[in-house]
This record gives sequence, C-alpha cells and structure tokens, in this order.
Amino acid sequence: MYRHANTLFPDFEDRRIGTAAENVEDIGIGGGHLLPETAAEEVLGALLPFLEKIAR
Repeated sequence: MYRHANTLFPDFEDRRIGTAAENVEDIGIGGGHLLPETAAEEVLGALLPFLEKIAR
C-alpha cells in the first residue's frame, strides 16, 4: 500500500512511500537492495557511536 509523499512533503514530486525495503532502496542506504532487518542494523550501527557519546 502506498501513500503519496507529497501529502507529507509538499516539495516532493510524485514520490511514493512504500514498504521499508522499497524505501531503503529508494534512499540508497548501503547501495539499496537490502532487507529491512539489514537496513535497521546498518542504521543502528551508524548511530551507536553517537548514542554512546550522549550516554556519557
């Protein structure tokens, strides 16, 4: 099921928000074609050093 992103982001032209896997491929995290679990691990891995600094 898709929702038009331009309802959320009026500056976008004809963009759609799909499943997590489609969004990962669309924004190019890790070169795309990742499973949602893999994308989540990659994002959390990138955030971990930042979160550790905040926790100190």
